Amino acid sequence: MKILSLITTLGHGRGGHFYDYVITNEQLVEDGHNVRAVEIGLNRSPIIHDADLKKSYIYFNGINMISMLFKLAVIIREFKPDVIQSYDLPSFSAANFISIIFKVPVAFTKCGGPNPEGKSFFPRLNNVITYSIENYNYFDCNKVCIPGRSKKIYTNYELCNSIEKSIQESYGGCLKILRISRIDEHYEDVFYKSIKYVNKLYENGIAVKLLIIGVIQSESLFKKLKEYDKNNVVFWLTDDIYTVNASQLIHVADLVLATGRGVMEAASISKPIMIFDTMQEDPIPLNKKNFHDYFNTNFSPRSFSSKPNEVDSTRFCMEISTDTVLSNKYKEEIESLYFEYFDISKATPVLVNFLENCKKTPVRLLGNNILHLLVTVRYLTRIRK
Repeated sequence: MKILSLITTLGHGRGGHFYDYVITNEQLVEDGHNVRAVEIGLNRSPIIHDADLKKSYIYFNGINMISMLFKLAVIIREFKPDVIQSYDLPSFSAANFISIIFKVPVAFTKCGGPNPEGKSFFPRLNNVITYSIENYNYFDCNKVCIPGRSKKIYTNYELCNSIEKSIQESYGGCLKILRISRIDEHYEDVFYKSIKYVNKLYENGIAVKLLIIGVIQSESLFKKLKEYDKNNVVFWLTDDIYTVNASQLIHVADLVLATGRGVMEAASISKPIMIFDTMQEDPIPLNKKNFHDYFNTNFSPRSFSSKPNEVDSTRFCMEISTDTVLSNKYKEEIESLYFEYFDISKATPVLVNFLENCKKTPVRLLGNNILHLLVTVRYLTRIRK
């Protein structure tokens, strides 16, 4: 199958959905499909740059909409795809408009996040791929939920050993808890919860460090978080050497505080995982009993479980670090969840079957498509200022 895969890069290009994009497309190629990756936007993602894919880049700043559409049309005319798959709204606006001319079906991939309820404008969808049950239940069109988008992560042992050595020399042996996330207001509450929880462990006599790996997108928040860390439990890793392909450093952790894609990456190497629950002050150990409550919302910080938490979070951390039998049993449980729900090799056949049956965009939606393009142009023009 010939698949034209579209994505937009406006910022640093290291968010979770860029990894979703690359891993899915690389697996499709491995499965024997012909994939052309097209990145549009203001910047180029280092994740896509390093991917083993046939790639094209089209600069798009909003103002040059006609030029961008023309260049995309040239690629489509040359490649002749069976379907176009888009991974975000800006690239979908371009794909959906141009698909009417070339009569090629388009599938929009909703890469997590809340449902678009209350938004002033959201385009009408013909075909949608979701990563969460929450999003799947919301849309009323040709749809499929495919949560699997991960493979066993590569570990950068050299860099992991360097981090381990730095911590050992400065703080001695300790429980290492990891949080990977860009440092901005979107995850502000999660950062405060993480730091508060690890400070609580420290005050309970546990030798512990919270490793935070992330790009600093808000200097003001970064400053506030450092001030909030009253016991100096956070070990910050914010340089590019750590933040580009940060998942390669998960190995250094004893325990991972994860959301979204981070759950899958940690599970791929059987790391103990704790997640955030809006109804709980402390993060919750993820297990088979509560898995589906959090799975339904893609392990978002918005998640909550209707079941009572049967495991004390502080005791869990102590047992993970001291009880080898319990730790190994838990790792086996996490590994089984990974292979059942997250392994990309099981997901791509389902994806291809869906793409083969996608519906073409009807001409009657042309007005909606033009409006979506104009909304995209306005958005890009604003963020460039």
